[in-house]
Amino acid sequence: MRLHFEHAFLEEQIIEIITTHLTNICRKRIIPLPEFNSKEFWIEPSYIPKNKILSNKGIAYLRTQIRKENQTWLKQHIISILALIIAGSSAFFSYSQSKLVEESMKYTNRPYLVLNGIEKSTNHDYMFSISNFGNTPSYFTKIHYDTFIRDSSFIPPDNFSMTNTLVPTIGGKKERLFTPVKVNNLFNPDTLQILESNNKFVFVAGKIEYMDIFNDKHGYYFCHLKSTDKGSYKFKDYNYAY
Repeated sequence: MRLHFEHAFLEEQIIEIITTHLTNICRKRIIPLPEFNSKEFWIEPSYIPKNKILSNKGIAYLRTQIRKENQTWLKQHIISILALIIAGSSAFFSYSQSKLVEESMKYTNRPYLVLNGIEKSTNHDYMFSISNFGNTPSYFTKIHYDTFIRDSSFIPPDNFSMTNTLVPTIGGKKERLFTPVKVNNLFNPDTLQILESNNKFVFVAGKIEYMDIFNDKHGYYFCHLKSTDKGSYKFKDYNYAY
């Protein structure tokens, strides 16, 4: 008799713990509980001083309701996550499109400076001839350069000691601007002849730096070779925009 009592008491305690656990979950998730006067779902405990506890059918019923709510919650969250992904993708696509339009506008309307060559002026000085093939003016234009006596394996450096600041802006539509280049007597035909007889040449290498109307920086590397028979011309592939 005592063993039966202890077993029944323990069983009701376990059911009471399960009842508390399941009803707490239902209250938090606003899942309706069965009517307390329903003998089908609730029973009166015989051995513990507690309110009603769930019957086996009541436990099964609440577990089923919680499981259904979990599935609904999961579906809702999956839909929400998918909606966020779609919204994020749309926003990213719209942003990407706007950036493409902006970059395309900048690309179309920016200045493009190139060095045409080194020309002799009327007073026998040599000048850089620079053209702008873009649609808008360049600003804060500077040309950095140096002269070199090297053989045909010459590779231009990245830094240069002489700088000319071009105060006037260079407008678009192929406008040209000239600025002096210091070559001393290196372009003298006799000097060039002596150098070439020793397989040496005079190079003028440098870079043009400038800004566009969007305040973006641009540049152009150049390397020209001065020859007695061909004048000044671009040397290899060292003439390019960056």
